[in-house]
Amino acid sequence: MDVNYRVFFSKRRVLPVLFYLSVWVLLTLNFKGNILSSAWDFYHTFQYDSESLVVGRLSLSESEGLSAHAGFLGRVKPVPAGSDPFWYQYDLYRYGGEFETYEGYYSQPAGQAFLYGLVCKITGLSGDTALEMLWWLVSMFSAFMFTAFSGWVLCRWGWTVAVFTVLSIGFSQWVTAFGYNLYWILGAFYLPFVAALRYLQKYGRSAKHPLKATFWLMFTAMLLKCLLNGFEFITATLVMAMTPWVFYAVMYGWDWRQFFRRVAAASGGALAAVAATMVWLAVQLSFVMGSVGEGFEYILWSFGKRAHGGGGEFDPVFQESIDSSQWDVLVTYWNGHAFNLAHWSENVLWQSISKVGFGFCVLVFLFLTWVVLKSKTIRERPAFRRQQVALTVMLWLSLMAPLSWFVIFKGHSYLHTHMDHIVWHMPFMLLGAVLMGSVLWFFIRTRLIGSVPNPQPDCASSTPESKPTRNSKSRTRNLRRTVFCCLSIFLIIILLRLFVFEPCRVSGDSMEATLLSGDWLAVNKLRYGGRLPQCIADIPIINVLTWIPGIRHNDEQRQWSYRRLPGYADLQYNDVVVFAPPGHRQQNVKRVVGLPGDTVEIRAGQVWVNGNRLEEIMTIMYGQQRNIPDDPSRETGWPNGDYGPVDVPDGSVPGSYPSCFLLGDNRDNSFDSRHHGVVTLDRIVGKASFVLFSSGRDRSGKRKFRLFHPVR
Repeated sequence: MDVNYRVFFSKRRVLPVLFYLSVWVLLTLNFKGNILSSAWDFYHTFQYDSESLVVGRLSLSESEGLSAHAGFLGRVKPVPAGSDPFWYQYDLYRYGGEFETYEGYYSQPAGQAFLYGLVCKITGLSGDTALEMLWWLVSMFSAFMFTAFSGWVLCRWGWTVAVFTVLSIGFSQWVTAFGYNLYWILGAFYLPFVAALRYLQKYGRSAKHPLKATFWLMFTAMLLKCLLNGFEFITATLVMAMTPWVFYAVMYGWDWRQFFRRVAAASGGALAAVAATMVWLAVQLSFVMGSVGEGFEYILWSFGKRAHGGGGEFDPVFQESIDSSQWDVLVTYWNGHAFNLAHWSENVLWQSISKVGFGFCVLVFLFLTWVVLKSKTIRERPAFRRQQVALTVMLWLSLMAPLSWFVIFKGHSYLHTHMDHIVWHMPFMLLGAVLMGSVLWFFIRTRLIGSVPNPQPDCASSTPESKPTRNSKSRTRNLRRTVFCCLSIFLIIILLRLFVFEPCRVSGDSMEATLLSGDWLAVNKLRYGGRLPQCIADIPIINVLTWIPGIRHNDEQRQWSYRRLPGYADLQYNDVVVFAPPGHRQQNVKRVVGLPGDTVEIRAGQVWVNGNRLEEIMTIMYGQQRNIPDDPSRETGWPNGDYGPVDVPDGSVPGSYPSCFLLGDNRDNSFDSRHHGVVTLDRIVGKASFVLFSSGRDRSGKRKFRLFHPVR
């Protein structure tokens, strides 16, 4: 069979796949490692108490089997005096130990713990290794659900809106913190929602809707959700699962009969799954409580303590939540932070703009809805407007998801203000991000380009209505040329700075009088050969990403393999070089006095190399001692000019690397190899060739003006 590889590897096929993979990897890493630093310090301890139920279950499953204690979650006991009862579950599973009793948690079927235990049995993993594996698997699953949603956005609104949506997900502290938790399994909440979106993407236009398939699809998706994390946020999940049907009803103009039949099939499947899970849980409870009837009674009691009571006796804490004011609960969640990036910087302005409340987001989405309905520019494009109207209807219906939880489960919402904000993202905040991105991008394109493609429900070509005019084609072509020129300029700048030339400003007087504080140097990277980047911070322009604390933290721990392009000269004595000292990334400038294999010694202020006095230039200074860091080597007489001898490694000994010995020209006021030791050649950036411009002052305070002055 012949295969048309040109079609198979076309942009239309490859680019979406690359988008999906990139989003999946990014969100997985963010959920598992908080690489975007969207969640602050609470990330590592968020909901560890709930997760400890799963970890305690893993200890029991490992000791007594997967079916022990009817498979319920729980915690092992006794807990040693002075130990945190939640962290103890982790310690016991990691390091092993004996326990006497098991306190079960009976509010959900604990399907996730059974699945985890089964995976551990199959792989033979336990302890820290098993926990790391499970955290990665949960992160990947949650990321997959959000990637699937982003793919739906990509098909209907295009690349820009999809990227905007992904960023709104990545920078949400609530989504990030929940993303890898073994108890919650965030992706399970979105399983019915995403399944409905992808299903309707295929059958939304069909006049003959497969109602049986609809019922069983929603039944299966909701049943999996309930088995994995029980009835947590169940009302929000049910409402969220129904929103796609409303979108496609408005988008394709279903009549009322079609709408009710299809929604009835979908909601019937979802509710049947919830009822089946309740029966499952009641039967499961009968193994520990004696009968199915007692199991149902416990389920109703558990429902009451999380909602509005309804009979039964409750602990004072739960009774307080039941008696709380509904209005106070709603106000609390209205004022909660949708995004909180204040931990990125202590700048006063940043502190004031980096916290965005949910209430503020609701008002912004309300304004954007008004724009969609009233804008004359949008009205001129009926297909786009129809899709936007469908999105706004879907958005405001989805507001019922968080409200249903805050109202029906008022008790739970009152007690768990540290976590229940996540229901705002089911999927109200996600759809709000789509609305904001699509409206903003619409007006940017109408003002700058002159055309806006119509919706592409099947990811195919747009309708003739979206065909741009000749003038709009010209604008599009000019914009593409501008973007191409900008990208080319950026690429040239990056390559030049990486491998040819880099400006560097001198700070400090360790090289006085050769170089003064304030001098701008031209660093020649061609001489010794340009280094390939070893971390993101080494890449010009792109290193702005390290402004994000999470990326900066990970980048500081990163070390790619060292590679250097061939140069046209080797390191020589008296070369003035720019380098990064061991243990530091801030660049310094010093003079080479020792090469690989040399023995360097300082006697009475004179440098001796291999027993011979080094011929130095006349600008070497002594007696300018000030601001010298404390160092034990001073006790050996170094202030009087004696140091060494020191052997400079040449790389011939296993574990050593070719190095050089560097000194500042202002010998008594220089932090150099006498402090931090020899410098390996891979840390040499380049040779300081000349002073581009000097704004420094000498010891007398006079400014020295130097332009393209060679460095010797």
